[in-house]
Amino acid sequence: MRVGLLVFLLLCPLLAVNLAAQSRSPSDPVLSGPLNIQPLKLDFGSQATGTSSAPIAITLTNAGNSPIRIVDITASGIDFNESTSCGEEISPGATCQVQVVFKAAVIGDRFGVLSVMVSSPGPPYYIGLRGVGL
Repeated sequence: MRVGLLVFLLLCPLLAVNLAAQSRSPSDPVLSGPLNIQPLKLDFGSQATGTSSAPIAITLTNAGNSPIRIVDITASGIDFNESTSCGEEISPGATCQVQVVFKAAVIGDRFGVLSVMVSSPGPPYYIGLRGVGL
């Protein structure tokens, strides 16, 4: 057990440095294949409980040569709602937007995730969402 703990303690800093070196700035677009997403996270600030914020847009851009089929776009939790102009696919060179609104259900920090699922291989795209209910 002690050997395992020692190995873990020795490797943890190396893994953290490696992950930090690979992480992107929140202002960098996500580029995985031909789909660019900007921004990577939304912070709605403070909002009175039960009232809706102004919508904030996330832009999806097809930088590839073939259409990208949108399978699903969903905001998690009870505090965030999305609407989109994306339709079923994004043509090469085209952009579309996802509008996200924050409506705090309770007082305090609220977190969510906007998931963008596409038909191309690879993992789904996730955009962090945050707001504070007053």
